Amino acid sequence: MALRRVLQTEPQLLDQVAEQGWRLPTGELALLLGREELTGDVFECYGYRFTRGDEGDLAISWRVEKVSS
Repeated sequence: MALRRVLQTEPQLLDQVAEQGWRLPTGELALLLGREELTGDVFECYGYRFTRGDEGDLAISWRVEKVSS
């Protein structure tokens, strides 16, 4: 819930994540977006594209890209 509030009060957070090339763990991204789960390999939400990583380790992470309008 706190992460979602951060997105509401600091929408530039996803911009920073995208610009820095950081990856977000599934649990944190789901909380941030207010979703119970994330399905598929790619989805778009709030003007961003989220692509599931294929690291092969236990924690799945997501790449964030800003979608051009």
